[in-house]
Amino acid sequence: MTQTENEAYMSNFAPEQLEFFYGFPAWLVAFWAVAVWGGVAGALVWYARAMAARGTLR
Repeated sequence: MTQTENEAYMSNFAPEQLEFFYGFPAWLVAFWAVAVWGGVAGALVWYARAMAARGTLR
């Protein structure tokens, strides 16, 4: 939620915390995105392999 900068969610944080969240460099945000989407891809591959092992994926 901090990456999307949702106003309703971010209003719960103190100004110092907001400064911390908004101060992340672009390269760190890029690494975060790669990690998140890499995890999603890994979970989908794991699920597909599990279904293939059970014979339910055709």
